[in-house]
Amino acid sequence: MAIIYVLQGAGNKGKSTTLINVCNKLERKYNKPLTPISYSSANKLIDIKVILTNIKTKNGGILTVGITSQGDVADRIIREINEFLSNNCDIIFSACHLSGNTVDAVNLFHRNNTIDFTQQVIQKNTYNVPNTNQTMQDKCNDCMADHLIDKSGL
Repeated sequence: MAIIYVLQGAGNKGKSTTLINVCNKLERKYNKPLTPISYSSANKLIDIKVILTNIKTKNGGILTVGITSQGDVADRIIREINEFLSNNCDIIFSACHLSGNTVDAVNLFHRNNTIDFTQQVIQKNTYNVPNTNQTMQDKCNDCMADHLIDKSGL
């Protein structure tokens, strides 16, 4: 049984960026160089899929973690969660929309797994955070990544 943390939101609202941030933060925290299976377009990283093994939790457990940032295509969500489950992932991070077939795809896994939905925070202001190169949405995505990591106990 896995715990599946699902970031929900409309398209182009920061879900993929937040989950890529989760991946990067876990890579740094656990000193695990990753080679994610990346999906890109025009040389820009859009979505990732990665499995992290031998992750030590705060309480001393050892976990396998799967992360996919793709949440727009139901068939791909199903395929990637199945792949993570077949690789014995204890924790899975994924994305989906607020309603419709992507939510239905995630809910297919509720019988044997715990699903935890979290809604992506959207910052409507487009100005930069003072003294940084970050937009307010960048800051929200970073905070959301920290929230998901804390929520998962990693």
